[in-house]
Amino acid sequence: MTFASTFEHDTGRSPQDEFGVMRQLLMAGVLGLALIGGFGGWAVYAQLNSAVIGRGAIKVDRELRLAQHLEGGMLAEILVKPGDRVAAGDIMMRLDTVELETAIAVRRAQLADMSAQAARFAAERDGLIMIDSGSEPQDAMTQELFASEALLLRQSQQERATTRAALGLRRERLQHETAGLVSRQASIGSQLSLAQVELERTRTLVERGSFAPSQLMQIESETLRLAGEQSEIASLIAQNSAQVEEITLEIDRIQSTAALEAHRSLREIEPRLMELRQEITALETRLSRSVIRAPEAGIVNEVPVNTVGQIIAPGETVVKLVPEGADLVIEFQISPTDIDQITIGQEARLKFLSFNQRTTPEILGIVTHVGAASQLDPNSRAEYFLAQALPVKNDALPEGTALMPGMPVEVYVKTASRTPADFFLQPIRDSFRRAMTEE
Repeated sequence: MTFASTFEHDTGRSPQDEFGVMRQLLMAGVLGLALIGGFGGWAVYAQLNSAVIGRGAIKVDRELRLAQHLEGGMLAEILVKPGDRVAAGDIMMRLDTVELETAIAVRRAQLADMSAQAARFAAERDGLIMIDSGSEPQDAMTQELFASEALLLRQSQQERATTRAALGLRRERLQHETAGLVSRQASIGSQLSLAQVELERTRTLVERGSFAPSQLMQIESETLRLAGEQSEIASLIAQNSAQVEEITLEIDRIQSTAALEAHRSLREIEPRLMELRQEITALETRLSRSVIRAPEAGIVNEVPVNTVGQIIAPGETVVKLVPEGADLVIEFQISPTDIDQITIGQEARLKFLSFNQRTTPEILGIVTHVGAASQLDPNSRAEYFLAQALPVKNDALPEGTALMPGMPVEVYVKTASRTPADFFLQPIRDSFRRAMTEE
């Protein structure tokens, strides 16, 4: 029996089958060695870029301008939307002004009424017969108020004139009566002088016996009568003179009293006139602020208040504006453990999370700023360093998209290149190093 027949008898397979199996095992070994060698070569010689990952958002290199309203109110009209370009002074919103306009109209009516009264008081104080309505144009209501006050002025002056005229007539009558009394007094004075002369002559003749005493008594009685009448007339003249003087004072007092009362009324009304003018000025200023304008040229970034009829609180921000000429920057946070790997000028890849990741490629950027000290997140209480990067170009963005402040961004800052073996062995080396330093 030959060896081949003996081998076939022991294994149950032919020598050709055994040779095929050995060849397959050899090929598998060679292929395994090739894979191991290739992977080892790739792990040792291939260079992979490592990166520090940070998260942040798009900002502008200048502070956003905030359009706010001092007093607040109800929103009546919205004229802008995010993305609109506005020039300085452009109207962006209007507030409801019905309440302000009503308040201004009420105070203007009060001012017109009191101004007309003040004009009448001034005319009465100065003794004028016409009211000074001023040189400013007046509406129909104001003209009617001034006409009404002018009528009151004429009526008041007519009443005073009538009173003065009546007093004047009474004074004239007293003066005429006094003149008659003076004439009569002069006549009686002459008669009394003659009677006194006759009395002296008769008394002498009676003493001589030429006249009877009865004649002397008759002359004495007449003399006494004339003297009494003269005294009565003098008293009447004095009374009339006093009345004439009193009437004259009353006539003068009528005008002076009217002027004094007008002056007093004018002084009482002037503070209220000033107060009304100040209130109107303040209300008109508020009315002018009911139109919210762009503080400067730029692009509308956000409109937090976007519903007509919404109530705006005092000082509330209604529009956020990106100033014209402001550049967009990427502001992102870096862990303190990675900050030693970040320097200004490093290359960064920017991934904008707001866009469709399948159609939006990463954009090349460069680190432009690294914070000198760490900051504390008030929410997570974690420390971080703040850094900034600028897009080198954004022409890779899909058509119809644009970068806007506030968009979230993931930043990959390129650091040193390492081999895959370094990635695999680094944890082992770190563990070994820590193990060797433990006591």
